[in-house]
Amino acid sequence: MDLTLFQRLAAYAKENNVSLIGIINYHISVLENLESFTIPYPKTNGTIISDVATSADQTSYIQWVKNTEDYLIKNSIKYSLTKNKKNYTLLTTRPVTITKIEEATFKIK
Repeated sequence: MDLTLFQRLAAYAKENNVSLIGIINYHISVLENLESFTIPYPKTNGTIISDVATSADQTSYIQWVKNTEDYLIKNSIKYSLTKNKKNYTLLTTRPVTITKIEEATFKIK
């Protein structure tokens, strides 16, 4: 097994003190010959946000998107970024409410 990519990403994360969330999504999309990838919002299963999702999760999400953009720019990878509002059901002990979150989708050019 060739661990070169893993070693390179681990070194990048350590050197830049960043999470690889988003960056790994990019590399998976390349391996799967996809033209785009989305960074999923934390603590979701695609339609439901857990009641433990916090404002800190939103702050982390914003940072993941920024880290991914910085990585793509640093590696001269051309992309466009779209932030799509997505409806999620918020699970709480109170009545269920709908929350809209902007998920980031990167299209590789």
